[in-house]
Amino acid sequence: MENELQYVLVDINNLRFAVDVGYVNMIIKNNNFTRVPGSLYYYKGLINYRGDIVAVVDLKKKLFLIDDNSNKQKKRSGRIILVKRDDKELIGLRTDSATEVKAVKTTDFLQDFYIPENIIDGKAFISAAFKVENEIVYVIDINNMLMNK
Repeated sequence: MENELQYVLVDINNLRFAVDVGYVNMIIKNNNFTRVPGSLYYYKGLINYRGDIVAVVDLKKKLFLIDDNSNKQKKRSGRIILVKRDDKELIGLRTDSATEVKAVKTTDFLQDFYIPENIIDGKAFISAAFKVENEIVYVIDINNMLMNK
């Protein structure tokens, strides 16, 4: 029997990404953010989640994705994936959508894959890739991304 890994599939700028479900605490609708003056450019702001203050990272900016501005509705109706690394505080990851949970066999990972040019400097946060229905899905390295916050 092959080993399978579970991922939440998310969309950002018409690209598909995957977040390991082991890090995912909850997926919530886009929320009202409290902006923090002087914060890093990729911080969307803070939200109140069940009494906890959670910093939200805009994955589009963290991955250095060039904004395609194709759908302003996505910006208003996005999702926030609440992740937790090593029992530390919750961090919110802002995406355009979170579509499904997918089981991926370890043999389904691509050995060689091309990272699109519109992921400028965020390539360090992509750890692997696999295909779903002829579309490449890029796995986000949550540990690396959160260590470099």
